[in-house]
Amino acid sequence: MDKDELKKKVAELLKEGAGDDLDRFRQAVGKLRELAEAVEASFTGDTVRVHVEAGHRVNYGQQYNFVVYVDKVKLRDVLFRAYVPPDGFPVTLDLFDIERPECNDVGELENKVLDFLAHKDVRARLLEIRELAA
Repeated sequence: MDKDELKKKVAELLKEGAGDDLDRFRQAVGKLRELAEAVEASFTGDTVRVHVEAGHRVNYGQQYNFVVYVDKVKLRDVLFRAYVPPDGFPVTLDLFDIERPECNDVGELENKVLDFLAHKDVRARLLEIRELAA
């Protein structure tokens, strides 16, 4: 295959709507981003940013890191990781060293992350981040 044919082939492979349906994948990643926005909104001012960043592609799926930034103190803290398979679900969460729950839909994903954020250790960390950002 020459260079132009190769470019055309890759463009066709990546064309929107080609291959697998991406709706469930987008729903899962979209819910993670909504949760990040909600956490960011819980901090006052523009001192804390929360992002969902793509990481490595692994057997569980595409890794997404739920990251909190406090520029003032140069803090980058990964609260948890989520692994989203190509068809969207089940999403595997890496919350604690021994806990990796699977979420079969958007509602379950939201509930598991909210439960994680309410955990005393995570809540304490978020309150500490609030103090660092003040």
